[in-house]
Amino acid sequence: MQQDKKLISLTEINTWLQCHKKHHWVYGASIEPIKPSPALAVGSLTHAALAGYYAARQGYRAGLRALARAAKQDWNNRERYSELTPQDYEEHRSNVIAAWLCYKRYHQRYKDEHLNITAIEQEFIKSGFLRIVDMCTYDENWTWAWEHKTTSTAANFTLAGIGMRAEAFLTCWVANCDGIVYNVIGRDGTFQRLNFIPSP
Repeated sequence: MQQDKKLISLTEINTWLQCHKKHHWVYGASIEPIKPSPALAVGSLTHAALAGYYAARQGYRAGLRALARAAKQDWNNRERYSELTPQDYEEHRSNVIAAWLCYKRYHQRYKDEHLNITAIEQEFIKSGFLRIVDMCTYDENWTWAWEHKTTSTAANFTLAGIGMRAEAFLTCWVANCDGIVYNVIGRDGTFQRLNFIPSP
């Protein structure tokens, strides 16, 4: 009987690079936090809005609907794992508002931009590695994998860490694209786009 080959995600690799013990608890023992940190929750909600926005070819209302669905799912997950308090409700509400502001500002900044989109939330598998790319585009010279990132301020985002460089190389290899665009959205209203093309 043939055993299924385990797929390794980029998140798993980054977790291992950050902390071997955390990697064991999350991937070996399958233990994860019951609720995400506020920063992770805002990032996930904003990410959902952008996926809806680009899937509808920059449809603002589609992004809002995707954000609402993700917010409802986040709340349902919280209800499933613990008894909720007024503080949980307030935190959830604050996360949704922060994500909505990120999305609204993003739309205001990039609404007139034209992108040649080939895929949204595309899964790629190559040699046992799994990568889900937020968006794939092309221009006259290159094919691009896009990663949406939220942070407190976009000005502080860099590719300096080994985890980010590993992510860029692995994404380009698995997705078979020329480069990666880090689409950075600051919760403070700042934006930055970093294009990275790995050298052979």
